[in-house]
This record gives sequence, C-alpha cells and structure tokens, in this order.
Amino acid sequence: MIELLVVIAIIALLLAILMPALRKVKERAKQTVCKTNLRGIGIAVHLYLNDNDNRTCPDHGNRYDWFDPSTGLELPPNQAYWGMAYNDYTKNPKIFSCPTFATMKDTIYTIGPGDILGGFGLNRFFENMKASSIRTPSRFIIAQDHAEPHPENNDLFYVYDGGYGYNLKSYRQGSRNDHYWTIFRHSKKSRTLDDFPDDTDRKANTIDNPNGQSNTLWLDGSVDGMDETSGENVRESWYSGK
Repeated sequence: MIELLVVIAIIALLLAILMPALRKVKERAKQTVCKTNLRGIGIAVHLYLNDNDNRTCPDHGNRYDWFDPSTGLELPPNQAYWGMAYNDYTKNPKIFSCPTFATMKDTIYTIGPGDILGGFGLNRFFENMKASSIRTPSRFIIAQDHAEPHPENNDLFYVYDGGYGYNLKSYRQGSRNDHYWTIFRHSKKSRTLDDFPDDTDRKANTIDNPNGQSNTLWLDGSVDGMDETSGENVRESWYSGK
C-alpha cells in the first residue's frame, strides 16, 4: 500500500510539472496557426489588389453579412464580415479566425450569428486607398488580433487622443474592459495582469513587462507578434500610411 501511494504521489508530481509546459506548447501551437491564417489573408488581399488596380476595397462594411454586388443576393455569413471582400480569393474562410476564438460571438459580440468567424481586427484606414502609395509596406498594418473586427480609430494601438494618455480607450474603461485580454491574447504571462488595464501602475509597467502579444499582418505579407503596449511606442503612420 505504501509503495502504491508513493507511485501515485510521483505521478501526481510529474503531472503538476508537465501540465504548465503542455499548456504553453498548446498556446504556442495556437499562435502559430493564428499567424499562418494571417499570412493567408495577406495572400488573398494581394490577389485582390492585383485585380483592382492596386486599390483596396472601398468599403469593408460593418455588418454581420454582405450582399454580392453582382447579383444583389445576400452572401452566407460564414466568415468575418470584412473578409467578404476577399471571398473570391480564398477557398478556406477559416483563415479569417484565430484558433483562440472560433466565432465573433466569442469576442465582444454575445449575440448575432454564431457561424461568423472572428478574431482579427481590420485596420480602418485600409479602405479605398492606393496600396502603392504606402512608402513602407513592412510598416503598414492590414489586420491584427483584436476583440473588434472593425475597430474605431481610438481602439487601434497608437495613442489616438494624446490627452487621454494611452491607447485602446474603449477597452480600458466601461463595458468592454473585460475583453481587453482578448487583444493581446497570445504568450500570456498572467491573466490577472489584465484585470485592471487602466490602472496607473499597470500602464507604467506595460512596456517593461508586456502581458501578451497581438499577431499583426503587415502590408508586405509578413506577420509578427506585437507586444502589449500602452501606445506610446506605436506610430499612427503604421495605420494611416501617412
């Protein structure tokens, strides 16, 4: 009986040691899939640009579904609504989702169609513009991990209002602060660090001790993880192209 208890104790100890490591491996795998999906979106976007005089979609919409302009018929809501612009350039709508979130209902939307894939926020500046006018494609953002598929300007990563002091205004106060953690969702150190995103001490330590990354797709097709930021080190030109 004593030997059996010792064996059980050893197994329990090994599991306690291995489980955190396995969780990290699983998270890294999700982040890799997320980056792969973003690269696929980048390919679809460039195919679209090639067919449209290098001009981006004039209106990515802000709805749960779209209408096919050639037929007037409603398109099935099976991917992120801004992704409908690239419906003809990808055979797999799943690339418009991050494996951390299956659908938009898993982000800030608790209602609405459950089969709309979500997880990436489109740069709002990326509409009706000449992509060739961007001088540095490697420093212009198309999309990135976000809780809102079509974020407002003050919910992008740079400090939109200098008087406010930091970025992501809607997610640092009010009803959306519970979703702050979903923006810098990968490589988390601790979810508890996100409990008070507008806390003065947390803001001061964000740059030195970022809690998570947001995978980011750049116009040149590259993808990387942007560390959690309070906005001071993010340029507005990365979004505006100006």
